[in-house]
Amino acid sequence: MSMEPLQEQACVTQRVVVSQGQEPGVVIAMRDYDRFIERLDGCKPGGWADLWLAGVGVGAALATAALVGVLTLPVTLSGARDVLWALIAAGAVILGLCLFGYLTQRRDHGREIAELKKDLEIRKPKAPTG
Repeated sequence: MSMEPLQEQACVTQRVVVSQGQEPGVVIAMRDYDRFIERLDGCKPGGWADLWLAGVGVGAALATAALVGVLTLPVTLSGARDVLWALIAAGAVILGLCLFGYLTQRRDHGREIAELKKDLEIRKPKAPTG
């Protein structure tokens, strides 16, 4: 049995016990906590964003490889150079379309996170003055 004095505790709910004298904390209702977690999950990048980003890489790789081929082939192979120019154009189109698709998937994440931070700041305890 310990002889240390017990800290004063306030029982807020059956799930939360707040000890005085420890690190300052914020107690929020479970309903608010669940709502914050749902909003955080909504801020995660998801959906097709990773696929669009992979398409950007494929388009850039295709265009770059074809450009290297065009620059290194002799001028006498005009048929092969024409095919490589077509591949450069196709790679650029793939890159542009996939980049556009990726950027449209990520347009509101910054705003959602800023709103969530603002809501959390509202629940932050005020610092004692004086």
